[in-house]
Amino acid sequence: MSTATLEPPAVVWYRHPAPPKRRVPNWLITAALVVLAVALFFAGVGAAGGLVLGFAVLTPIERLFRRHEQRVRRPGLRTDLFHLLLSGFAATACLIVPVVIWTVLLIPVMPFAPATWFASLSLWVQAPIALLVQEFLGYWVHRLQHGVPFLWRFHAVHHSSQQLDWLSGARLHPMEGAVIGAVAGPALLLLGVGPATLGVLGAVTSAWGVLLHMNVRWRMRWLDGIWSSPDFHHWHHSNHDGARNRNFAGFLPILDRLFGTYHLPWDERPTVYGINEPMPDGWWWQVAHPFRRPALAVPAVAEPTSFSVDRGTGSAAASDVSPCSSA
Repeated sequence: MSTATLEPPAVVWYRHPAPPKRRVPNWLITAALVVLAVALFFAGVGAAGGLVLGFAVLTPIERLFRRHEQRVRRPGLRTDLFHLLLSGFAATACLIVPVVIWTVLLIPVMPFAPATWFASLSLWVQAPIALLVQEFLGYWVHRLQHGVPFLWRFHAVHHSSQQLDWLSGARLHPMEGAVIGAVAGPALLLLGVGPATLGVLGAVTSAWGVLLHMNVRWRMRWLDGIWSSPDFHHWHHSNHDGARNRNFAGFLPILDRLFGTYHLPWDERPTVYGINEPMPDGWWWQVAHPFRRPALAVPAVAEPTSFSVDRGTGSAAASDVSPCSSA
């Protein structure tokens, strides 16, 4: 069984700026987080139940099949807990605003839209069609978020995680909901996608999104090029030269193949994640960050990570690289 030693390209790290001095003690912030989670749980908010389910089921799975050696109590954990409890709800609220605006603007053309035909279909037929439309639009929205500097300021919050696990997928800026609603809203409204279909799509998207970010070593090669997998999406979050701005699809990698953004090496795995720009720690600071003037990055060179890949089993062993990060 041969083992190939690979040398990933050197990566330039950028130190995060020192977090602002907190006037509120850490223990009080943690207590507020616990109270918020309990209140949302008893109020029937799904995010709180997801938090309990995640730590009860998904964290043990990650520990058993871990891809990278990392602590459960990793840097940025508390920030991501706030994102899980607050950002999803806030993003939904931001999404509703452009959808309502488009609903009013499209009133004159709705009689000519295929909404009546689509509504006559069963839910099991509507869902795949809506998924294809959503996936195509989502691919291009995602590319815009990486290619347009103004949109990247918001999307960079999601990519700032330097260690991936099931909880890191919850890190997103609420304004991303407004972007999705503004771009994808018109097509879905003209198609006549109803609340039930949107509910099914939302549930599938959320559940699979959790799996894509999990710190598991499953290769799932039988899905390569057909359906997204943790390997596929981890490369999207990687900070290796040649792998940035790749794998934009949420479900269907065929879109990346068609438009030249597919990246899934057979005998390599990403070992470095994050972004090459400052990002503060703390939920509020990350929400406010895109609205602030860009800070100057302080470069710090990190040595490249050497790692080996067993061509027989696909397992990878990598030396530990600790990027400059805030706790």
